[in-house]
Amino acid sequence: MIDEQAKAQTGPRRRREIDLCERLAVMNLIQSDVASRKITLAEAVRRLRVDAVDFTQREFAKACKISQRSLVSIETGVANPSVQTLEAIFNKFGMYLTLGRRNAADVEPPDKKQLMALLARAFDAKEKRSELSGGRF
Repeated sequence: MIDEQAKAQTGPRRRREIDLCERLAVMNLIQSDVASRKITLAEAVRRLRVDAVDFTQREFAKACKISQRSLVSIETGVANPSVQTLEAIFNKFGMYLTLGRRNAADVEPPDKKQLMALLARAFDAKEKRSELSGGRF
């Protein structure tokens, strides 16, 4: 009730005008920031909603065919959204999820003994599954 009164006093929400060039610049910046790990996917979703299209959470969730509750959880970093959900959001902007490489300086080389032990365990498990299935996979 209070929300309705406040809305009546302030009038309908005014959208700011975003031209195509500004929208593309915002999207490119967001894409670059995600690729360089300056922002999370959660922050990227929020910035796309606010800076690229100026939608409310309700409008954006409806456009992406997800619940508003899911969108709030994604934007706050609480949710662990599926790839399908993230694709539903990013596809609206002509974007898709991909894998990127870390800088070589950020990655520790694996310990050779640990790597060999891990490979040996994986091989042993595969052999046991093969024996149990009669040699069929």
